[in-house]
Amino acid sequence: MSVPNRYLVTTLALLVVGRGLGLTRWQPRPSPPRPAVNAAPRPALPAPPPTAGEILERSGALGLSPRQAERLRELARQWQAEYEGLQEAIRTASAEFGQFVAEARQGGGASLQVLQQQSSALRQLSVTLRERRAEHSQRAVGVLTQAQRAKLRPESEDSSGGRA
Repeated sequence: MSVPNRYLVTTLALLVVGRGLGLTRWQPRPSPPRPAVNAAPRPALPAPPPTAGEILERSGALGLSPRQAERLRELARQWQAEYEGLQEAIRTASAEFGQFVAEARQGGGASLQVLQQQSSALRQLSVTLRERRAEHSQRAVGVLTQAQRAKLRPESEDSSGGRA
């Protein structure tokens, strides 16, 4: 066998051996879990109860008395002030959490526990906002008569239970 043929055969043998070793040590990465094909879609979130402002927008259809309208306007002013304060607190907490996440990415990441601790203020503010809106809505609906509440319900919900 000539020298060039020896080099060719040796090179091919080394490539085959290297390829074989590479294939025996190679392990595929696990793919991310896929949702089940028959998974049911998430149910729609229930519609939030109406605010005093939303009830006032339907004052003609509900037949509000001047006294009810004035009470609802006062509740709407109170809610607007409270809502703006909560929104500002949420914006601040969101900006702080965003800054933490950016710093964590640059520093190599953070554990799930640390992320949950840092996002707890934002989560709590969101919970507070939902609770306060529900309380406000109860007070606003409480101004209405039973007949007005019955008129309000069909207009604020569609057949699936969500907001129209």
